[in-house]
Amino acid sequence: MIKSLLIKNFALIEHNEIHFQKGLNIITGESGAGKSILVNAISQLCGERSNLDFIRAGAKKAIIEAEIDLNERPELLPHLQQLEIEVEDNTLLIRKEINLSGTSRIFLNDTPVHLTNLNRISTFLIDLHGQHQHQVLLHPENHLSYLDSFAGLHSSIKDFGSLVKTYETLKTNLTKLEAERAQALQMRDLFHLQQAEIEEAGLDEVDLEQLKDELTRLANYEKIHEAAQLLAKNLISGEDNASQLVTGSEEHLRNLASIDSQFDALLENLISARETIEEIGQFTERYLGNLEFDPERAEALRQQIAQIEFLLKKYQKISISELLGFKDELKDKLGEIENYDAHLSRLEKEKSQLEKLILKSGIGLSQKRKQAAREFEGKLSAFLDEIGMKDSRFEFVQDCLNDVNSPFEINQQKVKLFATGFDQVLIHFSPNPGEGIKPINKIASGGEISRIMLALKSVLAEKDKMPILVFDEIDSGISGKVAQIVGKKISELSRYHQIICITHLPQIAAFADSHYKVDKKAEQGTTEVSITELAFEKQISEIANLLGGVSLSQQALDNASQLLDEAKKLK
Repeated sequence: MIKSLLIKNFALIEHNEIHFQKGLNIITGESGAGKSILVNAISQLCGERSNLDFIRAGAKKAIIEAEIDLNERPELLPHLQQLEIEVEDNTLLIRKEINLSGTSRIFLNDTPVHLTNLNRISTFLIDLHGQHQHQVLLHPENHLSYLDSFAGLHSSIKDFGSLVKTYETLKTNLTKLEAERAQALQMRDLFHLQQAEIEEAGLDEVDLEQLKDELTRLANYEKIHEAAQLLAKNLISGEDNASQLVTGSEEHLRNLASIDSQFDALLENLISARETIEEIGQFTERYLGNLEFDPERAEALRQQIAQIEFLLKKYQKISISELLGFKDELKDKLGEIENYDAHLSRLEKEKSQLEKLILKSGIGLSQKRKQAAREFEGKLSAFLDEIGMKDSRFEFVQDCLNDVNSPFEINQQKVKLFATGFDQVLIHFSPNPGEGIKPINKIASGGEISRIMLALKSVLAEKDKMPILVFDEIDSGISGKVAQIVGKKISELSRYHQIICITHLPQIAAFADSHYKVDKKAEQGTTEVSITELAFEKQISEIANLLGGVSLSQQALDNASQLLDEAKKLK
């Protein structure tokens, strides 16, 4: 429930704080006094977009703030936790500031939030019915939700919606897989050719750099042979080779070292150099012994290297390992192509099973709606009888839409699937005996729509968890005894909800648990609207005013008192 509502510099209200109570809170005031300002302020807290015209002339910003008791809506707490809103004592403070810059700021318990989040939270708290909100009854897309609320099907519909979502995802995956399969089949021959081309190159244990090194040796055979011969000759096999010269020098150095120890280290270095020369010479002689010129091998290497480089360039790879990796990818793709049919078959089977489950669940929902509709129609008609629409008739017309492409069939008819089932529901209405029953949006008047909405809300009261209802001019088009009955019904509805009701009828105002009056005063070139709670005596005077007359006569006051007494007895 709304415990308090602060309105500051909003439209014609400079500063007003209203403390609402449980039950029925009645708002009255003369025509043009500014009752709509209160509705607009509450609308802002329900997520309606701001308007600079709402800022009071001369002010920098407008502020609307509501303190709301969450004790009757504990299921809202997880949603607030998701927004990282801290809640103490089950109280939520909603604050909206509208600035001259054209921006607005919204806070939930002093935490800034976006307008979308305010919309999300307010839908759990406040149901506002103004004259234009009543028109939702005229939109057929809303009729199904009324019936489902009465039947208590929201949980079942949520489960059904999850099934439909899974089904739609499965269909999307099937379509995607079929497209991939068609494309893959077109590419299959190419993949086979690419795989064979790489396999024929025999690259599994090939080192391209080693192949190039071997080709370089074969291509330079003569240079290598000549250089190796000269090297071996100079080092160990020639008449005056390096090994002999170093050996002779080694003897002289040994003599020097025997005399002067400074030559010891040099002797060791010379011995090591001789051994290195002999090792190089011996390796070169062995190398020459194994050296052969093989032109066929050279040509084969040229062709193999050219093939590898061609494949690297063709497939845009930088190494043989990448090329082999690509070959493995081709193998995997070919394997996937072979598995497409099996995968598609599995998904088709899942789709078929899901369609059977959806059809069974959807038919179940339809049957529950049909059963609930008869009871709902009876209660609505009975309620309308009591509030002056005697012998009016309600009928929930339930049907399915044809869809020749649908896999779902009910009563030999292909039907369209929705997230809520297969049903389309339209309220038909007959206001008077002898009149044919027709779609409500083609027959009901404004006053009738207001009372029908009241009937819907009253019948749904025990099922509807919405804690706060705001009614603006729900008494449109009624008067006298019917107005008193409407007041009684609104009072009964306030047992389940906190109701804020704006009315111009004394018969309804008399049922107030708390009564507030809207006044407008013009002083010194400014206009100000105020909303004040009325004590009992003031309430009698206000109801007397509503009963009519320029001045308050004793008779008007007596009539007002009598009206209050009657309302008290009827509560």
